[in-house]
Amino acid sequence: MAAASSVLAFSGLSIIAQITGVMAGTPFRAPFYLLTRLWQILLSICITVITFKILAGKEAFAVSALSMHQILYSFDAWSISLSCLATGTICLVLLMIYSWLRSST
Repeated sequence: MAAASSVLAFSGLSIIAQITGVMAGTPFRAPFYLLTRLWQILLSICITVITFKILAGKEAFAVSALSMHQILYSFDAWSISLSCLATGTICLVLLMIYSWLRSST
């Protein structure tokens, strides 16, 4: 679990290359970003190990008596998906209006 956490915290070479490209014209440099990424990896490993140690003592990983169908369909995923889609669309429209108003002045 700690290895998976560190891989997710690393975020891949592609993302790091994109970030260093974006930061090219700023006072921040790649070594600073890579150092903060290293700290994020170490912090995520620590949080994962500590959380696992805390939860492993409890019966958090016990197998549930519920069937997979009851677990997967115990909530209304369709309405949650539609509300998230609507919220995202509203946010994008508001950002486009804000950008248009800002560029026209």
